[in-house]
Amino acid sequence: MPLEVMVRFGRWDEILAEPNDYRDYMLSTRAFHHAARAIAYAAKGDPENARKEQAIFLEKAKPVPEESTFGNNKSEDLLALTRHMTEGEILVRENKLEEGLAELREAIKLEDALQYDEPPGWLIPIRHSLGATLVRNGRFAEAEEIYRADLKKLPDNGWSLFGLKESLKAQNKNPEEAKTTAAKFQKIWAKADTRITSSCLCQPGRVASESCSLGRGPLFHRRKVRSCAFAS
Repeated sequence: MPLEVMVRFGRWDEILAEPNDYRDYMLSTRAFHHAARAIAYAAKGDPENARKEQAIFLEKAKPVPEESTFGNNKSEDLLALTRHMTEGEILVRENKLEEGLAELREAIKLEDALQYDEPPGWLIPIRHSLGATLVRNGRFAEAEEIYRADLKKLPDNGWSLFGLKESLKAQNKNPEEAKTTAAKFQKIWAKADTRITSSCLCQPGRVASESCSLGRGPLFHRRKVRSCAFAS
């Protein structure tokens, strides 16, 4: 879970510095460690090293027992989701946009099929990554659909409210709704200590670069967490 949170908040350098010192029985976590590294390298614009880490992840995932579970979900289902997400993130950075989008869409299907759990068995909303990738590539109408679908599942979700606002604004569409959505986002995000310029920190936003801090928390073993918004 700490690795998932670091991916969620774009802590790429911390992920790459994280030691792989998990206990022998933590096979799924050992595998995911390398998937997180692959995503981090991809986000940093280094698909070559991302592919190397992806290969290690795929190899480490093989010995995970079929009966292994994480909460209410099978480990193999979570690893399958991880495979598609990782492949999608790398393909996008290899300028294979259509193939990357297809992988992210497949990851969404697997995410939607997961069993309910608290906390969720998967902490990285794929729609936020897909939406941010679509916005980054000027496909605002498709991004709008993704954000609307996410808001049906999680109403008043700040990440997707931000994405919807951006996609509507870019299309010069429904100015009144765009204004209302922006106001709702501002209200919901008012006490957040992370500033965002994108619905996923895996993709640069469309506004000026800005750094931010998240403070301290037990998931990070009391280490300071800082997330960065990216320049357009």
